[in-house]
Amino acid sequence: MREWEVTSSKTEVSNISNLTDFLQSRFRVLEAVETSQQINALTFENNNRKTNANKRIKSNVFATTSEVKCYSCKQAHTIYRCPSLLGLTISDRIKRVIELKLCKICLRPHNDGDKCQSRRCTLCSRPHNSLLHLSRTDKPVRQVASHSEVNDRDDEKDDKNSNAPIVSVSAYAYRKGNDGQILLSTATVMVYNSNRQPTYCRVLLDSGSQHNLITEALAQQLRLKRTRTSCAVIGINESTHSASHIVNTNIKSRVTNYLSNLDFYVLPKLTTNLPSIPVVTSNLKLPAGLALADPTFGTPQAIDIILGAEIFFDLIINEQLRPIPNGPVLQNTRLGWIISGPVPHSIVRNTNASISLFAHTSPNLQTLEDQMAAFWRLEEIAPGQSYTTEERACKQHFEKHVQRDDNGRFVVVLPFKKALKLGNSYERALRRFLSLERRLQADTDLKNDYVKFMNEYIELGHMSIANTNPDASMTDRHYYLPHHAVLKESSTSTKLRVVFDASAKTDANISLNDVLLKATACLNKLSNDEAVRYPEACRALNQDFYVDDFLGGAASLSEALKLRDDLITVLKGALMELCKWSSNDYRLLKDVNGTNSGVTTDI
Repeated sequence: MREWEVTSSKTEVSNISNLTDFLQSRFRVLEAVETSQQINALTFENNNRKTNANKRIKSNVFATTSEVKCYSCKQAHTIYRCPSLLGLTISDRIKRVIELKLCKICLRPHNDGDKCQSRRCTLCSRPHNSLLHLSRTDKPVRQVASHSEVNDRDDEKDDKNSNAPIVSVSAYAYRKGNDGQILLSTATVMVYNSNRQPTYCRVLLDSGSQHNLITEALAQQLRLKRTRTSCAVIGINESTHSASHIVNTNIKSRVTNYLSNLDFYVLPKLTTNLPSIPVVTSNLKLPAGLALADPTFGTPQAIDIILGAEIFFDLIINEQLRPIPNGPVLQNTRLGWIISGPVPHSIVRNTNASISLFAHTSPNLQTLEDQMAAFWRLEEIAPGQSYTTEERACKQHFEKHVQRDDNGRFVVVLPFKKALKLGNSYERALRRFLSLERRLQADTDLKNDYVKFMNEYIELGHMSIANTNPDASMTDRHYYLPHHAVLKESSTSTKLRVVFDASAKTDANISLNDVLLKATACLNKLSNDEAVRYPEACRALNQDFYVDDFLGGAASLSEALKLRDDLITVLKGALMELCKWSSNDYRLLKDVNGTNSGVTTDI
């Protein structure tokens, strides 16, 4: 911490990149000191065994905390990571090292008479650095090469007392290019949402995955029912991600009648766009008339689903083609023809990207501590509110457009998801209204109660007469709500309710509910507005309401009476009336009159 306080800026807050660079620098220094101590300890032990007991061994270790500088460009990195040096050809690198008078093995300056004990070339074992390895064909090395340099010593005797040079540990990984790329098997399929309506998505067929995976974005779009789970998804280099939900849905082929019901683990993201760069598909000489599983396989696009080994081999059909030598393979499947394999360099642009996919799901966490931590995460109540994407959008819309009229009632613009053509709803609403009229004609009491309810709606301003001859060009801007009666004889307040059906479909098979965001925010807004005058009542509004039902209490009768009265006052100010009261103490219901009257119950 002392070093960080010394080096960091005193006038502005340092960003994360500055902290990362500082930690890497300190790591190199500490690693150098530790390695140097180990080397000299080993040298001391070996020399004691091989030399005269009376001969004294002197070993000096020097370490520095100054900033590492490149011998070539004088920037803050080791020469093994120098962009200017790595950008040169092998021949030019050798010339540059000679100009700087550096050792060809360790790439550091030291006396010509001193024998360099650093590791030799990892490719040919000759006395030069791997970065200076010159192949017979004088071409750049194409495979991934890694090089670690440690200035260590062997067991040979050194009779001279010398100062041990500063030990530097560095690593280098470099890929010059690629002769092409490898296509992975992709397909476009239909996947069904919670209303059993199909949506097209892009899937990757991966036999290296034990289970099927789906992105969080697609799972939310489909509104699929979720099941809680705790599963570790392990990938390349043992990278671990946690999946906390499973969803179930059907997938269907675009080109055949194949249909399958599958479970999917939900993850935030599955992979990058595939393929990594565009492919000129016309040069692949694909046979005409093939029903491709993914017609746009050559265009980089997102992957929504990974189909794993559970279903992979059930999709394969024994039919395979290879249109061009050393090119990709066409494999027939129940989803259509998939294409996978190497694509020649002439068909793609040069790329340095490499993608490898592997997923292993571990249902049991490795340690007891991990299992206990997962258990408590499942059981704990998250601090603060957590919103879905749709709820967050609705909350932002509400806060932007909400206002209160002269009577205190909340007024807000309907929160539409996006511009959709609703279609014509008039004809279907009219048919249902005529059916309702026939029912009312057969039941006079029901008709009288229904008419009374609708007249009250008109008096309150909730309903007005609409144009009976709607313009055909305006149908997408209107939605006619069908309605019907619901009788509940056991109700203590209103035995008849009129239900307005916003889920009724138009001729475009879309309902009003399909295009509206859904959330309840009025109570939260009201509690914020009145929190100063009625703190306890507003706390109850935030914490003790479920939609429009309140369940709460107090430690004493006087506190309960005050909470009841404050709730009535706060909600009445927004023209929201509480009704159907129930309590375990009749005194709380004694002076609640009219529609607010309730019943006493044992709680």
